[in-house]
Amino acid sequence: MDKRHELLNDIERSQERIQDDISHIGDIIHNKTNIADAIKKHPFQSLAIGTAAGFALAFISTPIGRVVIKSLIGSAVATAGAHYSKKGIDYLQLLKEKKVV
Repeated sequence: MDKRHELLNDIERSQERIQDDISHIGDIIHNKTNIADAIKKHPFQSLAIGTAAGFALAFISTPIGRVVIKSLIGSAVATAGAHYSKKGIDYLQLLKEKKVV
């Protein structure tokens, strides 16, 4: 009976700890996602971000904006391809020096 009582107490303490942890996590999530408080604390930055987002969306919706976005994406893909090609060549040279290949 003593072990059973001890086990039940242990389970009860674990449940209390889990409830406390869940409550703490909920408080953290609430504080991090409370956009209204963030806007109240930083009204000018919020206004600037909203304005910039509006201009960005307006620019993207124009034909010139779509061309610019496509060229930026193409440049990013080309840059990434060149970077990883260089890494691959460096790796092959390293293997060649170690005479693995």
